[in-house]
Amino acid sequence: MTLQAGNFLTMATALKRANALFGQRTAILDREGNLTWSVYFDRITRAAGILSGLGVGQGQRFGLLSHNSFRQSELINAGYWSGRVPVPINYRLAAPEIRYILENADCRLLAVDSHCAALLEHVDLQDWRDRTLHIEEPSGGLQDAPVYEKLLKQVEPAPMHASDQADDAILIYTGGTTGRSKGVRLTHGNLISNGIQVAMGYRIYEDDRFLHSLPMFHSADLIGTAFTLTGGAHAYLGQFSPTAMLKLIQEHKITMLSMGPTVIILTLQDPDFGRYDISSIRCMNYGSAPMAAEWVVRTMEKFNNVDLFQTYGLTETSPILTLMSPEQHRLALETGQLDILRSVGKPLVGVELMIVDDDDNELPA
Repeated sequence: MTLQAGNFLTMATALKRANALFGQRTAILDREGNLTWSVYFDRITRAAGILSGLGVGQGQRFGLLSHNSFRQSELINAGYWSGRVPVPINYRLAAPEIRYILENADCRLLAVDSHCAALLEHVDLQDWRDRTLHIEEPSGGLQDAPVYEKLLKQVEPAPMHASDQADDAILIYTGGTTGRSKGVRLTHGNLISNGIQVAMGYRIYEDDRFLHSLPMFHSADLIGTAFTLTGGAHAYLGQFSPTAMLKLIQEHKITMLSMGPTVIILTLQDPDFGRYDISSIRCMNYGSAPMAAEWVVRTMEKFNNVDLFQTYGLTETSPILTLMSPEQHRLALETGQLDILRSVGKPLVGVELMIVDDDDNELPA
């Protein structure tokens, strides 16, 4: 057997592996119906055919303006599969900001869902109407526009593009501290390596079911890569509310969540919290800020002694760098060493991290 250097660990080969090893297991959990890895993989390869047919060449970029959904996920994976680069865009931005990203990224196509289609009426985005793929059936004067599900039935599956680990996989725009958003180019190697690190750190198994509750335009959603690598299942929360999330946890027997502390606290305070069966949750990740000890205790109690992780990362690191384990959370509470809860934990396997002074000299622990 000959291995071609650089090509055997990419997001495309990860998808191929998931289909080969987990084909009959559940990949997508959705109210429209669950999809096995085999069916999901077929849809991804056909979605790649749509991108090709609509003029997106290999190495070129296409924008995505959509709430969380398995169809947006299919298009992102179709980019990975075929050597095209997805650019998920924050749909909360104003139309001029969205236009800036589309032009700055040199996108050749824009995929929009029904929630975001109205943005195409804005003067800054009207000229994108002829370069738009509608993820759902459009309304109004757009009846002749390309529609995802219709095209999916017509196209042939696209072959895998032999990307290199150093090739761009996804372009994510992050809010800069000075002016406009900045595009962060993440390679196949970036995504795969962090996916493996996250899978190890969170102890993810093929029976796990991950709810994509954070917006897919945010790098934190890349945590989901670990579940593709292990053959787990994905579910998608289109728009957050505590009730909507709790319903999906109950319906799909979700085993892992990732949220910010504010969202966790909102959920715990929701008057309907006790109405739903959330016993399937075995671990929960939070990040972006510490969480006060009393809320850590309440979270662990209300979520059935859940394994609680805190992580820290950056878009530029695809994204997770450090992890504070459930054992460290419990140690802090059992010993009263609550300062531990202000930590972001320890570097993941393969991460070298140090704190330096103004002259780049390493500081002691």
